[in-house]
Amino acid sequence: MDVCSEYLLSRRTFHLTVAMYDRYLLRDTRIKEKDLQLLAAACLYIASKYEEIYSPGVKIFKRATDDAYTVGEILDFEIKVLTLLNYSLTLTTHYDYMSILMTEWDSFATSNTSSSLTIPLFRSMDIQSYLFFNECMAVLDICRMVETH
Repeated sequence: MDVCSEYLLSRRTFHLTVAMYDRYLLRDTRIKEKDLQLLAAACLYIASKYEEIYSPGVKIFKRATDDAYTVGEILDFEIKVLTLLNYSLTLTTHYDYMSILMTEWDSFATSNTSSSLTIPLFRSMDIQSYLFFNECMAVLDICRMVETH
């Protein structure tokens, strides 16, 4: 999550990275511990190319590993990840479920409002909704990080 924040990558990129990382580990149970950071860098690189309009170059991810790996190693592992996952990158993540729930909440809240009750909406253009959305997504991010460790 720190790398995503530092390079202004979206939450969707973070969640896709974690999902690819998990799917890879389910299929390759013999991966060496020293290659886990390389796997994370490769998955983040793939997810950023898939999700971001302007994806950081591979050198950024090399730097994010404190130069523990070369550009070539990250690119080679990218191919390894894509091959093992059969190039299947379109998948539903925790982020997608949260987006659906937020949309459903807004539909419910707008159809069941009373004049004496103010219910925050996720997709409204005001500061309260923005803060409500950010708090919920931050909780999801934390839950996802705890779940993977």
